[in-house]
Amino acid sequence: MIFNIAVENGPDFPAGLSAQNKVHAALAGNLPMAPAADSQLVYTWYSEHNLGNWTASTGLNWNDYRVPYRGLYTLQAKLEYFRKGSRRPYAAFWSNKLTVNAT
Repeated sequence: MIFNIAVENGPDFPAGLSAQNKVHAALAGNLPMAPAADSQLVYTWYSEHNLGNWTASTGLNWNDYRVPYRGLYTLQAKLEYFRKGSRRPYAAFWSNKLTVNAT
């Protein structure tokens, strides 16, 4: 089972290191399953490019991917459900993959 993410800005993504050189992706639609009352959701955001890969873990259902280099980026997220106080997830889901081109 997967969950969906979607790009919320664009369609042009200029490459660079400033604050405006980013792709804003967010959860699109519902969660794959309802979390228990004592759960914490952790999103891990992945970005792949031929010059490097980046990962960021957050509790947020959105992420701003930096696009410092020109070329294609593949973006994906993993959602993990943790019980409070636990270090191991009781459920995990991958998102769809998105491909964007930074120019």
